[in-house]
Amino acid sequence: MSRSLTLWKRRCGAQRNEHELSADTERYLYPPLFLREGSMYEDVCPDLVVWAIVEERKLRAMDSGAGKAMQQVGVRLAACLDAVAALLDLTWDYTARQAPQAETVRSGQGVIVSASQAADVTAQEALALDALRYVETVAVQYPALRSDAAYIRAMAAIDCGRQMLRSSHQQYNDAAERFNAALRRMPARLIAGLMGFRPRTLLPDDRP
Repeated sequence: MSRSLTLWKRRCGAQRNEHELSADTERYLYPPLFLREGSMYEDVCPDLVVWAIVEERKLRAMDSGAGKAMQQVGVRLAACLDAVAALLDLTWDYTARQAPQAETVRSGQGVIVSASQAADVTAQEALALDALRYVETVAVQYPALRSDAAYIRAMAAIDCGRQMLRSSHQQYNDAAERFNAALRRMPARLIAGLMGFRPRTLLPDDRP
């Protein structure tokens, strides 16, 4: 085994002992393609390996930060969907039938995780907006709904949740932009793809 590959595996072993790693994180512990046994670069200069390890740690930390921000978006979005689901249940008291979006809203809660993409978030937000449009239609048909205490509480929770979700959007976009910029910079750009890093998509600025 080359000295370069030995350095990499020693570093991975130490990291496994220090941290309890998730399956998503642990994929970064495998040596990049250019260090694996049989590669033409297997005997690359150990100093270059140390540099690659340092760059990998920086990129992984930034990717992890963006992932945590995405998780926070998921928490905020789930809270909004809870309030929307409560509104849909309330309309049942007035229309005597279940809202068509009710089951879809419930099934969509809690699906946004650290590895989720912007499209996953916008799909859930579109679902919530569609449900709110339905509630508005029911409120026009049954004006008493607007004065219902449960309706007022749910709408207040949604308004508050939207503000917090907007803030979480910005925090994620800031973290994702820093990570994406790091991927584009030289010399990290040369090895980022080999280590499995991919750019993160940004959330639209006009949501929620």
